[in-house]
Amino acid sequence: MRPSSERKAITPLELARLIVASCSWLGRPPAQSGRLRTAARNAVIGELRRSIAALPPLARTTDSRDTTKHWNQRRREIRQYILTRNPSAFLTWTPIVRSMTFGMLSWIRAEFEALRHSGQWNPRWRDALRENRAGLPMPSHVYPASSGTLIHHAYHVHRFEKVTGQSIDNLTNIVEFGGGYGSMARLFARLGFHGHYHIHDLPEFSALQSFYLRLVHSEIGTPEIVDSLCRITFSSRREDASPFDDRKGGSLFLATWSLGETPIWLREEWLPTIARFSFFLIGYRKRFENIDNLGWFRELARTRSDIEWRFETIPHREDEHYLIGSPV
Repeated sequence: MRPSSERKAITPLELARLIVASCSWLGRPPAQSGRLRTAARNAVIGELRRSIAALPPLARTTDSRDTTKHWNQRRREIRQYILTRNPSAFLTWTPIVRSMTFGMLSWIRAEFEALRHSGQWNPRWRDALRENRAGLPMPSHVYPASSGTLIHHAYHVHRFEKVTGQSIDNLTNIVEFGGGYGSMARLFARLGFHGHYHIHDLPEFSALQSFYLRLVHSEIGTPEIVDSLCRITFSSRREDASPFDDRKGGSLFLATWSLGETPIWLREEWLPTIARFSFFLIGYRKRFENIDNLGWFRELARTRSDIEWRFETIPHREDEHYLIGSPV
């Protein structure tokens, strides 16, 4: 059985998001508002839809072998939306907004202020936070040139660099476990990362990430950034992440609110791969469903005495934490 091609009616809230996001881009300069020509854009959309239509049907069980019931439902929704809606505006879709974006949340202001007062605003964060038109993101209420999602992702990088003293542009390899729609990979390329970036995710999201970054290519004219974006790889197979770890070098395992939302058995399958990295940036909720995440990550830390681990609280987000690691 293929994903249903029955079109779901656009909701009033989705229509409102579409109008607000569209209007916010009308006055942007060409460097920010550029997009693919119609024929090229349609070709990329066609490629995305063909990749989704070719996927095997999803089992209607509580949990699949890949993920949880919650994410199985998200996968079904994303398949249907991609096949029946215009993906050029996918950041206004309800299943994406609920699971992958950060809009008008009060704590986004705290993260923006941390970046603005970091001492690196003008040389770095001001440019890095300029949002792309791809996907039609909603402007941030605290900084309209950006989005809440991009601010949130930049804050992750800020905290990692502040704690470890390691600039991300000096890393050699990055494996991101659960890449959202590709925003974090886009940010790393903007910040000067030129190593290999690999995103491990479910096949629907891998297809969406590839689509999103293709759209971003059309907006960014800097050859170095485009080159970094073009070298990003995507896969749903754990073994494909192994070539990019390097325990002796500058390899980063990145999992912001993804690994901590997977079943224990899946985490344990990843332990041999995780063990070969030298830097770590993991975000997690203290508890997920019936899992004691804090206890599980403390046990993970005990297996690597060669890593200096920092269990960092996030003052503006109750029960949310970072686990940051770097070589001793």
